[in-house]
Formats: sequence, structure tokens, C-alpha cells
Amino acid sequence: MSEFEEIYRTYMTDVYRYARGLTLDERWAEEVTQETFFRAMRSLHNFRGECEVRVWLCHIAKNIVRTEQRRRGRYTEDDTALQELTKPVDLTELVADRQTALSLHRLLPSYPRRHPCGEPTNHPRTAKAARG
Repeated sequence: MSEFEEIYRTYMTDVYRYARGLTLDERWAEEVTQETFFRAMRSLHNFRGECEVRVWLCHIAKNIVRTEQRRRGRYTEDDTALQELTKPVDLTELVADRQTALSLHRLLPSYPRRHPCGEPTNHPRTAKAARG
């Protein structure tokens, strides 16, 4: 198996999930994933290893999405939809049943503190833990 095939098999799912989160669209995420690996294959010789391969691939995916969003006129740095998605959420406001809210709250510490592509989360509790 070639080096690139190994990279593809190892990180394809992570890159797709990351692209899916950015695009909120299954088909577009598939296209972004394909384009990400195409660009990575072309520039693998330029990869300096200053970060994890997963982080490098997700950075490529993010640039592809942002470029397309700008082309479509659907992206600005202060995109209000993105700000809404990254706001801290009070579970008790979202869940009417207090017992369910408490159960969910107890489960939160068991989730990873970092995004699969290496970017810290924006929730204050996990972002603080990710910083150390």
C-alpha cells in the first residue's frame, strides 16, 4: 500500500465528518472530502510534518469550503449562523425534562475535548480544558 493510500484509509472518515460539520450538507461534504484528498495527493511532497496529518487535511478542507462559500456569497468572517452554532448552550433551556438535562450534563465530560481534526471546541468548558 502506498503512503497516500494509507493516509486516505486512515483519515477519510475524519475529513468527511469535519467537512459535514462545516457544510451541513452530505453531498457537498463528499465533494469537499474528494477535493481535499486530491489536493493533498498533489502537495504531499510539500507536507513538512509541522502538525498532524489529520490537522493538515482538515485545514485543506476548511479552505475549500471557505473558498466555495465566498464564491457563492455565503460566507463572511462574522457569519451569524456560525456564531449561533458556537454559542454556549444552557441545557436546561433546551430540555424541558430536568432529569434528562441532568443525565446529559453528567455524560458531557466523557466526550472528547477536541474536535477529531485537532481544533479546540468553542464551548467555554472544553476550550478551557483544551488550553490546559
